[in-house]
Amino acid sequence: MTPTSPQDPPRLGPLARALVRRFSGRDDDSLDPGERRSTYGLVEGYVSVTVNLLLFAVKLSLGLLSGSIALIADAVHTAADSLTSVVVILASYVARRPPDEEHPFGHGRSEAVAAVVIAVLLAVAGLEFGKASVHRILAPQPLSAAWWIIAVVLLTAGVKEWLSRFALRLGRACGNPALVADAWHHRSDVFATLLVVVGMVGARFGLDWIDGAMGLGVSLLIGKVAYDVARESIDTLLGAAPTPDEVERVKQVAMSMEGVRGVHDIVIHKYGFQCFISLHIETSHLETALELHQISHGVEKRLERDLAGAGHGSVNVHVDPINTDHPAYGAVEDALIELVEPDPEAKSFHDLRLVGDADAYTILFELQMRSGVEHPEAAAQRIIRALRERFPRADVRCDVDPEFVY
Repeated sequence: MTPTSPQDPPRLGPLARALVRRFSGRDDDSLDPGERRSTYGLVEGYVSVTVNLLLFAVKLSLGLLSGSIALIADAVHTAADSLTSVVVILASYVARRPPDEEHPFGHGRSEAVAAVVIAVLLAVAGLEFGKASVHRILAPQPLSAAWWIIAVVLLTAGVKEWLSRFALRLGRACGNPALVADAWHHRSDVFATLLVVVGMVGARFGLDWIDGAMGLGVSLLIGKVAYDVARESIDTLLGAAPTPDEVERVKQVAMSMEGVRGVHDIVIHKYGFQCFISLHIETSHLETALELHQISHGVEKRLERDLAGAGHGSVNVHVDPINTDHPAYGAVEDALIELVEPDPEAKSFHDLRLVGDADAYTILFELQMRSGVEHPEAAAQRIIRALRERFPRADVRCDVDPEFVY
């Protein structure tokens, strides 16, 4: 598992693998993560555009034939799906571009930008559908839809469900948020079409107002999908925090390496399919410089292999040698545990060092605060004063971690 890829990604079916080979010229298994994401985007985009244009023509023709405002709105929704798929295609081409002087981390975030564009298009379409549907509710019009028309509309819903699952499988297999967003866009069209069917069936029993009501339901559904897609994609662009599972995985991998006694100050930054990780490890102060280098290098290579993805991210490890042989180390550590654990603002401490002899020494440590603490320095001073009272021979110094480290 990687922070940039879903856990247990689904395997592609024969059709998807054949299309991947067509667009990349190679088998799926031979593609690196960046090539896979952009190729999957092109596959999903072109398939979606083709299918949606065909469905748009079918729905629009049936909508005009039956006079259903909900079906016409659904047809326009399907046409909007084609536009969003074009955005996915363009983003995939941009994401394929290698890093350059202006964009040293590559162009992977174009996928999140594409998802935001999709959300805006969805929101505009939903608003227009809502206005037209309210008008139809206030001024109902007779609607006549033959049963064969209803059957064909149901068939289009089945096709869109297949397309949604196709896009979702591709998106989850490569961790591409734009594909996942497009998949949910397709799924919203499925529900919209089912609402249209309800309206058409109701109209056959004299409920002319139900067509407008179902159209309004379609617009609300589209608006909800737009909100969800925008929120997730904007979080990505702003730099969303890593999940607790991602942080814990970094700790587990680092702690599994021989010579590592503690892990702190973890930073995980994602840029498209790339993942950049930095962390501090605590080691024994008795290790030589060469041994410390070997330990840190081993941690970097293990994390690059297991999490960041070899060649598609980087890991930087800082070494903090800890001397636990100082006569007062155990007492100071116990005192810090006693002070920090019940503190309402301090979350944990690390990198505890004692410099000097038993008669005069300096206590150095770092504090991690709980989220949302307005005055972290004041909380740190409270703990510093308590330590000075307990250890009058010591000078106490403390640094507070920024909120983006874990």
